[in-house]
Amino acid sequence: MKIPSDAKDITAMRAFFTEVRQQMCSMADNLSEPWKTHFNGLKEHYDQALAALPPTDAVPAAMEANKHLSAFYSCLANANALCSMLGASMASAVKDADAKLALALNSAVAKEVLAKIAAGELVAKADLAGLVAAALADRVKTGDFVEKATVLQLCSQATTTGLTQGEKKVRDEQAATAALQMVITTRKTHLQTCGVPVPDAALEAVLGGTEEAFAALQKTAEQRVAALQKKGVALNSKSPLGAKVWLPADQWTVFESLVTETIKGGDPLAAAPAHGAADAPKVMVC
Repeated sequence: MKIPSDAKDITAMRAFFTEVRQQMCSMADNLSEPWKTHFNGLKEHYDQALAALPPTDAVPAAMEANKHLSAFYSCLANANALCSMLGASMASAVKDADAKLALALNSAVAKEVLAKIAAGELVAKADLAGLVAAALADRVKTGDFVEKATVLQLCSQATTTGLTQGEKKVRDEQAATAALQMVITTRKTHLQTCGVPVPDAALEAVLGGTEEAFAALQKTAEQRVAALQKKGVALNSKSPLGAKVWLPADQWTVFESLVTETIKGGDPLAAAPAHGAADAPKVMVC
């Protein structure tokens, strides 16, 4: 029999021979002699044919080698990473050890040098005072240290400057206060001339603003006086209540409501006639 080389043909022939061989075995089990011997002989021929067929389930050598090489590469890569990690750890440990050693050596050397200087072994005690004085003199020249006389002089200058600046600040504040009071006095006179109530001492600070702010406040005060007159309330020019027209907006609302309700409540002069509120008698609030 010619042995096939194609894996597909080998697989098909192996399946065929295997199936026929099983049939031969079944027939041999069910037959008697001489037929049983005959079919067993045929089974042996199929066994020989199956044994002659090459294997199809074996892995080619190239594929097997590729798996081994891949596993070997993985081992090498992991080994390289492990070496790098160990190297970094060793370098860090050496660096820390070097730093600690350097610090310990510096401390030990400094301590030993100070001990040697104190014992006069490095520098003679007689020369030590001169060296210190020279070092201090150099520091004074470079401005690191300042002589006591210079310090006292600078402190004196600072005190004088502070007093002068403080005095100027006080004088400036006094001048500003006087100027503000002059503006307030002038504007109070202006209000009296215009017949507008003048704010009392607690509210007169509102008169010290800019010209625009003062003009707006004066207009608001005149409008409030006119609004009270329409509601039957006439403020006497000398009435202390007249100064309340300069109250802030939220306080004025409360004051206006209070005055209006007081006028309306129980005063016969404040009752409006039946033919309209326009002819209601006005109440003079003194």
